Amino acid sequence: MAPKDSLLGPQTSQVKLPDYSIDWYRTPLSPEVSKRLHETSDVKGFIQTGGFLACLLGTGALALYFSTTGLHALTVLFTLLYGLQANFLINGMHELGHGQVFKTRLLNDVFLRIISFLGVLHPDMFFSRCVCVLTLRVCFCLSPLLERGISPCLASPLSSFLGLRGAQAAA
Repeated sequence: MAPKDSLLGPQTSQVKLPDYSIDWYRTPLSPEVSKRLHETSDVKGFIQTGGFLACLLGTGALALYFSTTGLHALTVLFTLLYGLQANFLINGMHELGHGQVFKTRLLNDVFLRIISFLGVLHPDMFFSRCVCVLTLRVCFCLSPLLERGISPCLASPLSSFLGLRGAQAAA
């Protein structure tokens, strides 16, 4: 473990951070290689997303089929396989929401809604939570609430309700 200041510079947050951080190894990438690795494609996005959805719906359909035929061992097997795949719906929703799968924004939005529906997830609520968590990393007015152990998703509305702003929150 390396001292935190060696990686992040001097501490500027009002929230007390640990005196250590993990010394991660970062593979050096040239800007050209990084740009090529992050290129999006409608064809590759459809192969990946369509393949995932086909596997998900296929295992779900087989689980339902075997439940009607009385083959309980296969019902359990395909239900477990469906559940294992369904756990990754939130990851797909996250990447689709950032527009990292398809080159065309419309395709990202359409598949975002399909995957969100199948996962019983609401993308607007998911991304408002992402924004809340990212905002808290730089928002100083919430630090007294965070120091008291209040959840980051509750801290923002709670600070507004209590009228904590800037210098008032620090006092």
